[in-house]
Amino acid sequence: MASTLREKGVNAIVDQVEIQQETLNLNSMMLKNMQKSDFILVIMTENYAYRANNEIGGVGFETNSLVNYTRENISKIIPVLKGNSDKSIPFYLKGISYIDLSNEKNFRDNFKNLLYRIYQQDMIKLSPIGEKPNFKTEKIEPFDI
Repeated sequence: MASTLREKGVNAIVDQVEIQQETLNLNSMMLKNMQKSDFILVIMTENYAYRANNEIGGVGFETNSLVNYTRENISKIIPVLKGNSDKSIPFYLKGISYIDLSNEKNFRDNFKNLLYRIYQQDMIKLSPIGEKPNFKTEKIEPFDI
């Protein structure tokens, strides 16, 4: 996914690539990347959700950081569903809209949605608001008995 995003002009970085280049403090690297990135893609799988929900390893640290971060920067978080069940969504992202890349059938269209989101482009544009119709109120006259 990162390679395809990079091919489309997105400077996508991946933790695994960064840590193979030099010895890093992983927690510091995650925090630094969260702060400097325009967007954070959270790739949701069942394994990721399990590790996030149980605060295991680097995913657990990332979760603790993202829980606080999402309160102030929710628009920077782009959850991407790769697992094919609700078990793939960690507790802190429940109820938040996500890009569904779990289904091969819709993958290309939804990947296009991801690119539009990253480039902050509207996929759908509403027509301008027209003029208010000229309403005529009818008056009901009383009648004599």
